[in-house]
Order: sequence, then C-alpha cells, then structure tokens
Amino acid sequence: MENPPKGVGFLIAVIHRTVRSRVNSILKDADLTKPQMDVLMFLKRNEDEDHRVIQRDLENYFQITNPTVSSMINRLEAKGLIERITDSNDRRIRQIVLTAKSKDLLHRMNATIKEAEENMLEGISSQELEQGMHFLETILHNLQSKEEHKFDCHTC
Repeated sequence: MENPPKGVGFLIAVIHRTVRSRVNSILKDADLTKPQMDVLMFLKRNEDEDHRVIQRDLENYFQITNPTVSSMINRLEAKGLIERITDSNDRRIRQIVLTAKSKDLLHRMNATIKEAEENMLEGISSQELEQGMHFLETILHNLQSKEEHKFDCHTC
C-alpha cells in the first residue's frame, strides 16, 4: 500500500509533537515542561528592556488563554522560578520576573538547548533556514488574518 502524501499541516504537527517530546525529556530532570521553559526564556529575553512583563504579555505572545497562563505562572511561582511584583503605581498590575534560581537554571540549560537546536537544524543552510522561517511566518499570518471556514455537515 502506498503512503498518502503528507500535507504541510501534517508535517508541522509532527514536528511540533517531536520537538515538544524531545525538549520535555531534556527538561524532565529540571521538573519543567517545554511551555514552562518557553515562558522563562521569554522573561529572560525581556528582562533587560524598560518594559515590565505582565500576564497579558504572555497571553498575547504565546496566544494562550488567561486561565492557562495563570496556571502556568502559579506552578512556576510554586517552584521558586518566578516572582510576581505588585506595581507601585497601580496595585492591580503584577509584574512577572525571574528569580535567581531560574536565572541559574537558564544559564545551565543554555548549552543543552543550543545543542538540541543545532541538531534539529543539521544539514540546513542559513539561506534555507531563512526561507523556511519566511514560509512558516507566512502560514501563520495567513491563518491569523483569514476568517476560519467551518464545515457545515447539514449540506452533505
């Protein structure tokens, strides 16, 4: 039996699951998941800017719901990896910052994460990577900008 052709969506889904599985196995010893590590890395990238990171920033950047972000923040805070600091001008706003423990963890994990990414991109030139990134960004833009069409089974 011949294998059916694999569509772009199928390949993206398989890549996503594979990356998530491999990264989760790397992070297992640190008692972290890939989404939790993604949040820590986002905070690290944004800690030097004059912008305070709040929960809504995480919701918008990762395109996940408020309850999902709240749950993740609560778990990271319970592990001592982040801290919520109340804004001195507006007590309703709570800035999310890394702790010394998470900064140390990120520093130690940096080489492992870099090696995993290099392995994933092995055999791909910088030009191919740039083209691939453009391709993926275009797909994302198309998905975000076009109305979703729902299947109407009443017309079947």
